[in-house]
Amino acid sequence: MYLTADEFYKIRKVYRLTQTEVGALCEVSPAYINMIEKGSRNLSERVKRRLITELKLTPEKLARILAIYEETNIRGI
Repeated sequence: MYLTADEFYKIRKVYRLTQTEVGALCEVSPAYINMIEKGSRNLSERVKRRLITELKLTPEKLARILAIYEETNIRGI
């Protein structure tokens, strides 16, 4: 499954996870999560796989998460 850094951010927001929490979930530092979200680091395949596995993401579930993000206008949280 393809996953962008922007989608990664939106997933984190919908699940209401901190950068520390998602870092622990993906086995990376919160600083690395911050760099991914700011665009200074690429979203690695390993981090993508961990997130997909841990959250049991499917293309359908991802589409719903992104719809929830847009529906609830979470952007400023």
